[in-house]
Amino acid sequence: NKNLLGNFQKHNDFTLIRERLFADLHIDDDFRFFVEGINASEHGNTSDDPPPASNARDNWDYLNLFVDLLAPDFYMRLGRFEMAYGKERLIGIGDWANVSRSWQGGMVSIKSEGMVTDVFYTHPVIIEPRSKDDINASQHFTGIYNTWKLADANTVDGYLLALNDDDNVAVA
Repeated sequence: NKNLLGNFQKHNDFTLIRERLFADLHIDDDFRFFVEGINASEHGNTSDDPPPASNARDNWDYLNLFVDLLAPDFYMRLGRFEMAYGKERLIGIGDWANVSRSWQGGMVSIKSEGMVTDVFYTHPVIIEPRSKDDINASQHFTGIYNTWKLADANTVDGYLLALNDDDNVAVA
């Protein structure tokens, strides 16, 4: 019972299906274009079942659509992309859901001796199950994420994250 209510008289069988197609084009060592589409569906629900979760289904849409400008110790990414930091305990794609989480905006990644620093400015992509996904332009997710590689394969992460929401807040 997906509502975890303990009511086993309700229909309890459904199937999640996810199809993903991608293309990854590299031009020399300077440019990358990546596109990935997703089609996610939920089957087996009855009218007595609760409606599907917002991340359970999505008609064919872009999950990732970005360009990378590449250099040996640097790259800049613009478009729609997934981010995963802190072994996905901090920022993750939510791959356990049928439709993964993605962001739209820009990121710069700088690599130096034993260190990687990512700086990003994004908007969350809102899953629209029956139409094209779009961003929430009133939410701005920004951050700096730094990873230092230490001896013996250990790492230390330092980060500064901000989520600014310009939506009106209800006042009681």
